[in-house]
Amino acid sequence: MCKNSSSQRRASSLNSAELENWCGEGVNGSSRCCCSEILVLAKDTWMSLLVVGRFANQSKVVLEAFQSVTACFSRFVSARGSIRIAILCFCLAMSAIAVSLGGYSVLGIRHAGDLVARTFDESLMSINYARAAGADFAAMRVASSHVTRQPSARPRLDDEIDKLAKTLSEDVTIAAERSQSARAAKAAAKVKEAANAWVAIHRRRFQADGTGNNEASAREIDDVDQLSNVVNQQIELLVNYTAGDGFLFRQRALAAIKRDLQLNVVALTVALLLSGLFSWLLARRIIGPVAIASKAASLQSRRALELDLREAMDKDEFTLFYQPIYDLRMDRISGFEALLRWPHPKRGLVPPDQFIPIAEDIGLITPLGEWVLNRACEQAAGWPSELKIAVNVSATQIRDPRFAEVIANALDASTLAPHRLELEITESVLLGNSAETVATLHKLKAQGLSIALDDFGTGYSSLSYLRSFPFDKLKIDQSFVRDATATNGSKLIVRAITSLGRSLGITITAEGVETIEQLDQIRAEGCNEAQGFLFSRPVPATEIASTILNLRGGLARRHLSGAMTG
Repeated sequence: MCKNSSSQRRASSLNSAELENWCGEGVNGSSRCCCSEILVLAKDTWMSLLVVGRFANQSKVVLEAFQSVTACFSRFVSARGSIRIAILCFCLAMSAIAVSLGGYSVLGIRHAGDLVARTFDESLMSINYARAAGADFAAMRVASSHVTRQPSARPRLDDEIDKLAKTLSEDVTIAAERSQSARAAKAAAKVKEAANAWVAIHRRRFQADGTGNNEASAREIDDVDQLSNVVNQQIELLVNYTAGDGFLFRQRALAAIKRDLQLNVVALTVALLLSGLFSWLLARRIIGPVAIASKAASLQSRRALELDLREAMDKDEFTLFYQPIYDLRMDRISGFEALLRWPHPKRGLVPPDQFIPIAEDIGLITPLGEWVLNRACEQAAGWPSELKIAVNVSATQIRDPRFAEVIANALDASTLAPHRLELEITESVLLGNSAETVATLHKLKAQGLSIALDDFGTGYSSLSYLRSFPFDKLKIDQSFVRDATATNGSKLIVRAITSLGRSLGITITAEGVETIEQLDQIRAEGCNEAQGFLFSRPVPATEIASTILNLRGGLARRHLSGAMTG
């Protein structure tokens, strides 16, 4: 609802500075400026639509309603100047433009339709009825001539003439009603008057003896002929008048359509210009600040996650989960891959793809990676001696001059045999200073560790890396494994990688195996190992023993089916 008149008088009596203070209490200056500019544009919109409305009386109601709504809305916006109100201003202003254009178009189309209806439904029908009245009168004259030649048929012919006279009267009445012309109505009245007089003279001519043998006087014959001419002339005038009016209605309809088309083009152009101005204002005054605020919120959220990450390092909130790696040739479990997890007390389980990049950016990946190595080696030392432990290492860790020493300390502290530790790296590790990185990898391999190239096939220079360093294992990315049973392309890639590994004497591990069909496919292609949810989801260290027992004796089909349903 609009504010009362006292509030309106108060707003109108304030100067610009007072108005800004009154409208913007508790609101920032950007919002006030935005609302003021939108109000100016709303006023310009109203003035433009008013100019357009002057050319058409049909849009008067729509324009008056829009003016009233705009006045109320302006006072409302003046009272509250928040960004939400500014957006509401934009939406309502555009809606008002659309409603005004649509309302005027509807009125113009309806007006043109009325003119077309008057041209065809009224004028043409009036002409048809006038023509029908002429045909009725012609039939009456024919029947009258037959009475003279056939006196015995007079009763029947008189009845026919009466019926035709009645039909003529009805046709002329309808023609007069639809003619929409005073001249045509007068002509119709003269037609009826002359037709009635003609009927009266016809009856007098045969009233002497009822036989029709008496000759009419010359005066009566002249009267009949004269009345016949009057009827015919007035019918022709009725037709001509009505046809002229129909032509005028047609011309008015064409002119109205042309005028409405021009006004709609002008109004649409104005609306597009105003829409562009509104959009520019919205982007400048609202979307920009909102985007900045959103970016600030994102930075604030990232900053909070950084602080939580540092606190988690101090409080030792991280834990390791382990996913089994299954040897397809020996049909038994061959080891586990260590996966870092962060169970945050408030955030819940934070995904690694959220906190690992932040840890790399703020320099925590090195101590975090060292913690993972020490914990994984410590827990793997208690497993059966034939099981290996795979640990992912980042490029930052590999390039750390102390990395080899960190590995050695972890092995010494846990008494884990070096051949049981497998380091998984991605191709990003070999980018940049690849010579020093390869030298570090050779040094680690010389200590007895295994080196695996993870996510093989998703990088840029995998084959050159295979030539520069003798990897012990290639892990096929799960995207190829997932589509190996669906597309020929992925199947051929898996086949090519397994053939390459067989030629180079490198173990091939397929990641992301989730169905029996995928397992059968990679087994048929010659993969050595498999890893995925089909065998087991990542489990905490406390469930390692039960997982080993479930997988150690070999995998039966029924076990795989149970894993799928579970």
